[in-house]
Amino acid sequence: WKLRLVTDNYPWETKWELIREGEDDNDSDSFESDSGVWDDKSTVNATVNGANITITHIDSANTTATATATVANNSTNAVLASGPPDGLNYARNTNYTGNLCLPRGTYHMRWYDRSADGICCDDRYGRGHWEVSVDGAVVLENDPDDDNFTVRDFAFRVGDGAADVVVGDAGDDDIVDLDFDDDVDFDFDVDLNDDTVAKGRIAGMYLGRRFPSAHIELKDGKIYRLLNLPPDFDYDGFVSGVTAITVSNETQFFSNSTADLKGTYPLLLERKRHHHERMAEQYEKEGAFPEKTRQRNLADFNATKSIVVVRVIASDGATSFNESYLGDSVFGNGVDDANVVSQMKACSYDKLIFQKAPDKVGLDNRTTVIGVDDATNNTTTVAANTTNSANDTRTEIVKLANGVVTITLPTTSIAQGDATMRNEITRRLNSVFNVRHPRQLADFAMYCLPENTMSGIAYAYMNSWLSVYSDRWCTYLSIQMHEFGHSLNFGHSNEEGISYQDESGYMGFSYPNDDVPLMCYNAAKSWQTGWYDDKSIVVRVDDPPSCFNGTLHGIADYPIATTVLLKIENESGIDQFVNYNAKKGINMGTQDGANLVTVVSRPAGIRDSYAESELVAKLGVGENYTLPGFVVMVEDVDLNDGVARVIVLPDALMGNGTCDDYGDDTSQKI
Repeated sequence: WKLRLVTDNYPWETKWELIREGEDDNDSDSFESDSGVWDDKSTVNATVNGANITITHIDSANTTATATATVANNSTNAVLASGPPDGLNYARNTNYTGNLCLPRGTYHMRWYDRSADGICCDDRYGRGHWEVSVDGAVVLENDPDDDNFTVRDFAFRVGDGAADVVVGDAGDDDIVDLDFDDDVDFDFDVDLNDDTVAKGRIAGMYLGRRFPSAHIELKDGKIYRLLNLPPDFDYDGFVSGVTAITVSNETQFFSNSTADLKGTYPLLLERKRHHHERMAEQYEKEGAFPEKTRQRNLADFNATKSIVVVRVIASDGATSFNESYLGDSVFGNGVDDANVVSQMKACSYDKLIFQKAPDKVGLDNRTTVIGVDDATNNTTTVAANTTNSANDTRTEIVKLANGVVTITLPTTSIAQGDATMRNEITRRLNSVFNVRHPRQLADFAMYCLPENTMSGIAYAYMNSWLSVYSDRWCTYLSIQMHEFGHSLNFGHSNEEGISYQDESGYMGFSYPNDDVPLMCYNAAKSWQTGWYDDKSIVVRVDDPPSCFNGTLHGIADYPIATTVLLKIENESGIDQFVNYNAKKGINMGTQDGANLVTVVSRPAGIRDSYAESELVAKLGVGENYTLPGFVVMVEDVDLNDGVARVIVLPDALMGNGTCDDYGDDTSQKI
């Protein structure tokens, strides 16, 4: 067993324990002494005396601290090791490692985080990480996208010379039964041979982080995080929601929604490229984007799409709000003034319309857990047993009505966490409504989990149908718009290298408010949507170079505007996007750069590909921003009319200082 811990800027918040469950396989306890380097100047040693194991830590000042745990046959929850030693804290931005030889059994890594804000990955707070390996194979590591908790257990197993991730007891019930029948959602053809066990789509490629992670979505909609990818695995070319892969028959799928690849490579499947994908690449080269050239697989910025909202009753708790309240919070229903449906319609100017999933009736054969209030569940009991046992087995009619449905999970608890509950919801939806994938119910699904099921507030998979929320956050406007932004393949909006820091639009931080703030997306995301193409302009450094000298309106004045958005292309591989962030109308709640000209950068590439953006400039009257090959100048801002006079001038045309000297506006209209 080996632990590697890289601390962040706040290491005093972090503690851990290695816990062993009860003895299994009739093995006697046999710990071998080993030592490991904890940092450049500190060491830790493990010594064994009968059933006692002592961890000795010597820091850089030669201060010694020890911790002892007793391990007896068939003992449960024995703490074998912990850190840091009592009375000490870890150092900032330090790499720690430690080793122990463990007998066969089931173990837990219990992590404590005093502030519940995670240890990864931010330039302001530090870039921490931890991983646990057994016999050289990584069996556990922190998930930078689900790293906000006060205390959490992570289970793993040591046995027969191999390390297997497990959940609870290592019984057959913990292994997920997979069904690989063909599904219409997968538009590739492949003959699976004996070396492959499953095929699916990549879901959630987080490549912008120090420790990339990937998930696979199987054909029934269940999503698993891929563990133990080969160290030299190349993430390039794997696109969330698009790339089809197979995994080998060595892969094990577990009910905590992880899949252990055991160091094998996922195989990229050849897939016929759609005509619109080839056209998108060609138009990218030519600089023009007709409306039907989106390189999309699931989402579309110009479409009418349906949403199903899922309320959950678990074995030990339920989503706080009833179906009616959830429906109002998402669809409005004449009650809620601002929601993802109304604001997406407003920002897109009726180009992207969300509507309720069609009504549908299903049957749920389940065990009802007595004591959990399901009075707000839209169900009707058809038959029930007549016993007075603690749990009743019954068949119920389940109604998906007005875009909302309640799913009951009698054997899934809040304590099992969001990953387990998420896939169980998916399985129950398929079963209750006799579908092969939740997308047969709606284009998008919102899973509203009971409070305390997940450590964060919400997440979504890139270019995907699924977003997941912690209880009341399902009802808040900004997080709805943020997570649906991910579903549309938006990356986060950053500033000064800090994730979420660009609060000029919804892909920055989110707020615990029902109907505010009203805003849209920043300049880079606005370009990605194509919603404002007819009033967008490209300025290039090509020969001949082009420039812009004109008026920019805010997006709230899009109907009367001449230009609302600029794209600046140079040879740096980074594109720049310029808009006037007028604080009015549908953008009256913008939280950053209000009534200023904003410049946002993102890596050049196919237009609607995933990328995070960076807010690099917020300019007022008389201010300018210089970037490779260009300068952006703000000549005037008229708050009454909500416009800004802007000049974008390439270096090649800097002779007389204005675009007018070379003819008004030599830029290219889309």
